[in-house]
Order: sequence, then structure tokens, then C-alpha cells
Amino acid sequence: MTVADVVAFKLATAARLGIDHTVLLNPNDTTSGVAALRAGSPSRDGYDIVVEATGRTTVGQNCVPLARNGGTVLIYGVTHAEDILPIHPFDVFRREITILGSFAEATSFGATIAALRTRRIRTEGLITHRFTIDDYDKALHTLATDPTAHKVIITP
Repeated sequence: MTVADVVAFKLATAARLGIDHTVLLNPNDTTSGVAALRAGSPSRDGYDIVVEATGRTTVGQNCVPLARNGGTVLIYGVTHAEDILPIHPFDVFRREITILGSFAEATSFGATIAALRTRRIRTEGLITHRFTIDDYDKALHTLATDPTAHKVIITP
């Protein structure tokens, strides 16, 4: 499995959790990472499934080019309502790319909890900060400004 991001700290966590290949993208020119990402694909012709989970359209615009012919692109990251993701519809047609969206995972909680209980999924280090409800503003500030923040937990 390959993971790409614009934040080196997140890639280091992914590698520590067992990801085979990571690629650091330039946040100002994410297209420059496409060649490195394709080189990391199993047959070098793209991936069966490409997931956009950053919410950055500059990253999302590379998803169709990274999918193999007949592959699937899942748009999972949350963007601003006014954001537009540029794709070439002819490529989607010609290469038979499936594009899926996801909003809620209400039906996946059971499988997720089971995977966590059996430790099939490794999560060590994903929760990087904990705050009480009284420090909610600090938690939001941390998420917005601290590059070492993965997941922030609010406790009563």
C-alpha cells in the first residue's frame, strides 16, 4: 500500500504503522508527485483504488491519473462547499474509471470496532493530543496550527 501526503509527520506515522511506500508531496505542486506514486503502484500502471482523504483539490486532481484503467477513485476528504475538483471526463470514459463519494460511515462501525478489537488495524500514535471540554478552543487551535496533530480527543 502507498500513502502520499503533504505533511512528512503523517507519512512517518503511516510508515511506522506498516505502510509499505510513502511519498511526500509538495503542497504547492502536487502533480510533481504523480510519477513517484505511479512508480510505487504494483504494476507501475496505477492503482486499483485511489482514495482522496485530504480534502485538498490540488491532491484530488491527481487521483484519476493515478488510477489504473478500470480502477476506482474514492473522494473521501472534506472540502469547502465552493471547491471544484477538475477532472477530464474523457479520461474517465476512455479508461473506465469509477468515481465514488462517501459522506457517512454509519454502516461500517461494527466492522471497524471488530477490526480494532482484534488489532487487525494498528492505530498507535494516531491520537496525538487530548483536551478537556474546557479547552475546546485550544483543541481547535491545535488542529488548525500544529503540524504534529493527527487526531485530537476532547474529554469531559
